[in-house]
Amino acid sequence: MTATRMLDLGAGAADEAALEEAAAALREGKTVVFPTETVYGIGCCASNPEAVRRVYEIKGRDRGKPLAAYVSSVEEAERYGAVFTAAARRLAERFWPGPLTLLLPAAGGGRLGFRCPDDPRALALIRRAGVPVAGTSANRSGGAPPESGEEAARLMDGRADVVLKGGRTRCGGESTIVDLGGEGARIVRAGVIGRGEIEEALSRRGRRGCGGAVQR
Repeated sequence: MTATRMLDLGAGAADEAALEEAAAALREGKTVVFPTETVYGIGCCASNPEAVRRVYEIKGRDRGKPLAAYVSSVEEAERYGAVFTAAARRLAERFWPGPLTLLLPAAGGGRLGFRCPDDPRALALIRRAGVPVAGTSANRSGGAPPESGEEAARLMDGRADVVLKGGRTRCGGESTIVDLGGEGARIVRAGVIGRGEIEEALSRRGRRGCGGAVQR
């Protein structure tokens, strides 16, 4: 097994060299751990079956549970087959980038999960990779997701190819998951964004920042 490559990101501006190396690793079919505003995630090139298999193996995740696609914009999600209903577009306008995962109808049928993280380093990595990035939280299934680079490295225990260590996450907690694949919007997992805030956004009232009150 190849040793994990540890790359540090500064507390301020993103470290260009580290992000470029991590993006190249994604293109090469490697697994990369990186910070978001909520928890650390582990991602890979979604179009590389072996890389996807490794993420499932590293996490110990049931293959029946699909990975989410990490994107940098609504337009990118649409390029990957997401169909935005009016409600989905409203939520994306209010909370993306942010701690919200949307389960959306797919152009070819079924549903796809999309997450647009509110962390400039994560967004830079996604953009630089130039390939679709799929992933999940960087912990073993059933365990608590990591909120610091050190914790992520410990939980991965040498299994990931690259770990981007960027300090503690800003929000903590997990992203809220909302299913918009059927009638209306259904909260699948409560997270940083509360039910009331989702309802407010769907009725076109307020905007939320991480850990803050609804702004009017």
